[in-house]
Amino acid sequence: MLNKLDPLLLIFVTSLALFVSAQVPTGRSASTFRELYLEGCVQLIGPDSRVIRSRDELSDAIRKDRARDRCLSLSESLEINFATEMLVGINVNSGYCRRPPGLSSKFEYDIVNSRASITVNFNDPEGSTCAALSQYDYWIVVPHVIPEHAVEFRVEAVKAPEAKGTVEKLL
Repeated sequence: MLNKLDPLLLIFVTSLALFVSAQVPTGRSASTFRELYLEGCVQLIGPDSRVIRSRDELSDAIRKDRARDRCLSLSESLEINFATEMLVGINVNSGYCRRPPGLSSKFEYDIVNSRASITVNFNDPEGSTCAALSQYDYWIVVPHVIPEHAVEFRVEAVKAPEAKGTVEKLL
C-alpha cells in the first residue's frame, strides 16, 4: 500500500514546496525606489538617517516653524502608499554645496537575515569642497521593511567616472 502512495506523496510534497516558495520571499532582493525632494520640510539635523513608516509619522516629523503649513500641504500631495512603502531620509555630508553629483543609491532587502541595506554613493570631490559646511538630505521611497528588521545605511564617495570622448586643445 505504501509503495502505491509514494508517487502521489512525492507529487503532493513537491507541489506544496513550490506553492510555499512562491508565497514566502527568501534571500536577498534588490528593489526599485524613487527619490523625493521634500524642500527642507523634514530635516535631518540630529540623526544621520530616518525611517518614516506611516502618514502620522510623516506629519510628526515635519518642521514646526512658520513653514509648517506649507510643508503639511506638500506632505499631503506626496504619493506614498505606506501600506507597501516607507520613506527613508539619509544625511549626505559630501563636501559639495548642494546635491552631490553622481548621487545614486541601492536598496537591498534580505528577509532571511532580517535586514535591509541602503547604500548611497556620490562622486568624490577629490579635495575641492564647498567653503560652507553643508549637507544634503536625500529622501527616497523604498518598499516597506518589517518593523522588527534592521535598516542599515552606508554613504560612500566613489571615484567619478572618466569622461568619454576626446578634448581638443584650443590654441
